[in-house]
Formats: sequence, C-alpha cells, structure tokens
Amino acid sequence: MTSRCPGYRLARSSRLEGTDEGPIAEKIASCPDNETLLMWLRRAAVATSVDEVFGD
Repeated sequence: MTSRCPGYRLARSSRLEGTDEGPIAEKIASCPDNETLLMWLRRAAVATSVDEVFGD
C-alpha cells in the first residue's frame, strides 16, 4: 500500500486498534474498490469500534 492509497490512510490514521495489522489490515490492503476504502475511512473518523467501520 502506498501513502496515497485510501486504505493506507485508513490503516495509519485510525485510532481503532487492529486496523494497521492482522486480518483487518489484510481486508483493507486487499480491497480493490476505492469507494469502499473511502467509506471505511469516513466511518473510521467517528467510529468507536472496528465493527462500526466494517459492519454491513
């Protein structure tokens, strides 16, 4: 992931535990859809849990 990638920004900027390593990081890194990554990034800005970011 490069620093310009929304997934990279999500993993690095989120204050939520586990978003920069492990299965959540894999989910972020393997997501090919920038719109989904941006949605997760917006959710992460206000979420209090990882489930709030990635829940359907």
